[in-house]
Amino acid sequence: MKVEGKDIESPPSKGHACPKASLQKIHVDGLTPLEEHLNSYLKRVYNFKDLQSSYSAQLLSTDKARQLDEKTYVIKEPLTLMEQLREDAIVIQERVV
Repeated sequence: MKVEGKDIESPPSKGHACPKASLQKIHVDGLTPLEEHLNSYLKRVYNFKDLQSSYSAQLLSTDKARQLDEKTYVIKEPLTLMEQLREDAIVIQERVV
C-alpha cells in the first residue's frame, strides 16, 4: 500500500523486532505514530495537571470559605447573645415597673 507516495509495510508478526524501515513519517503532520502517541500522552498529562490545579484552587477556596464561615459564626454568636441580653433586660425592666 502507498500513502503520499511511500510504501507502507504491514506490521511485523509478533515476536519480531520492528524494523527501522517501518518507522516512516507517513502522517499529514509529519509525525510518526510514536510521536503522535507521546504528544497525546503529554496533552493528557497537561490537562490532568490543569484539572488538578483547578481542583486544588477550588479546595483552597472552599477551605477559605469554611474558615470565613467559622469566623463569621464566632462574631455572630456574641452579637446574638447581646441581643438576647437586651431583650431579657427589657423584660426585666417591664416587670420591675
